Amino acid sequence: MHIITVIDAETKNRIQTILSSDKGYESMDEFVGRAIINLITLEESESTEAIATDRMSPGVMPQAKASGNAGDHKSRALAHPHLKEKVVKSTLGTALEMDRSLLTMPVDIPLSVKTPNLDASSMARPLWGQMNRFAPAKVTLRILGNILARSKTDWADLKVVSASVCEQAPIIKETLQNRDKTDGRKRGEGFSAAFPIEQKPSLQRFASQYVGYLAKESGEPQGLLADLSFVNIRKSPEGTTEIGLTEPGILFAKLPSPLIDTVLLLGKQASFAVSLEEAKFLFAHLEKHRPGESEFLKYVARRVGEGASNPTSLLTAVDDYFKQDRRGMTITEAVLGTMRTGAVSKLVELGMIAITKDGARSIYQLTEYSKEILGGRQ
Repeated sequence: MHIITVIDAETKNRIQTILSSDKGYESMDEFVGRAIINLITLEESESTEAIATDRMSPGVMPQAKASGNAGDHKSRALAHPHLKEKVVKSTLGTALEMDRSLLTMPVDIPLSVKTPNLDASSMARPLWGQMNRFAPAKVTLRILGNILARSKTDWADLKVVSASVCEQAPIIKETLQNRDKTDGRKRGEGFSAAFPIEQKPSLQRFASQYVGYLAKESGEPQGLLADLSFVNIRKSPEGTTEIGLTEPGILFAKLPSPLIDTVLLLGKQASFAVSLEEAKFLFAHLEKHRPGESEFLKYVARRVGEGASNPTSLLTAVDDYFKQDRRGMTITEAVLGTMRTGAVSKLVELGMIAITKDGARSIYQLTEYSKEILGGRQ
């Protein structure tokens, strides 16, 4: 089916800027097709507008801060005493500061909660390509861990956690954007990727993907953290929606993070957003809890090493992967592009793929770091 629409010159120029970057789009048609698929997926995700509405409501953040009053002094003492707070002007006209006490390595986290039940078909499939970074998940886990430690409970109110994450995430994005510019990171390799800007659709999408929610019909936990078995989400006996950290979620939250501990907390330079220890942990964890994602990422890395070193050839390789086994997924050209770009983005973040330029073309190269992460096995 052909659909004709009209866009203004500014929108066209913004799209063309993206097409000329390292994000892997081959044409305007591919960009528009994938944009439509992503928007449909967002609309069908059943994420509640209360997440974004609460973020914008003056009554929510005092509630979120009040939940941690008992442990605020202890938690804030963990922050580096000589750091100048990053202040960003929000769209609401209020000065917001990065709360470093929410990002420090959490201590005294209560007992872990039960891991969510994932069916075999979900475990066998790769993760949806639009959730294309692990670092925002790590930030969310740190914030959740500190909220739980302050409240000394196993479960936290999901609205409070979402509000706290959505307050910090745009500030973190701007801080990382400035760092990306200072350190000379190219498009596609920036640490700020996947973090939201302070606009309602961006915050709502981020909360849906990187904090999570309960599906209305099935009541099952949704979002990247639940998909990775790092959190569980439930309805409390009182009817509120709660989120808690699982054992692997606590372990991952406590691992040192270059992006959080070096860049955000110390203001220093880091070569990778994800450490070698974190990358090895993630792959070991994926093999156990999401083998389909582990297999897909290893497949993409292997095909890049075998010569599928540009967006077009890698798209063909991804198509070959899904032709062998559709894994219950509806595969269109737009979906293939999203899955390819998502895999490349995660592998770049993990330090396993480097992107270089040949004129306007992106060239993917497998790094020596990838062998160390995978232990020589691909």
